[in-house]
Amino acid sequence: GAVTRKHIIFDHAIDGISNLVSIIGGKLTTYRSLSEQTVDFLFKKMKIKNVKSKTKEIPFLFKTIQVNLSSYDPSCEYAY
Repeated sequence: GAVTRKHIIFDHAIDGISNLVSIIGGKLTTYRSLSEQTVDFLFKKMKIKNVKSKTKEIPFLFKTIQVNLSSYDPSCEYAY
């Protein structure tokens, strides 16, 4: 099936952890929008005057990184 773009910004204050916010879900192609929403949420939570994001106007510089997987060692993986 299709990958969902749905996401939530979860404030862990409900769990008694006042300084932790998680982004759950989303898609890599929506990272800029997700980030902007999260910063807006944090500014509101911290009662800080929100400043308009400039990331819509700043070009994203992307450099392709080539990785040699021939030496990949799966024993180095961590489970989260």
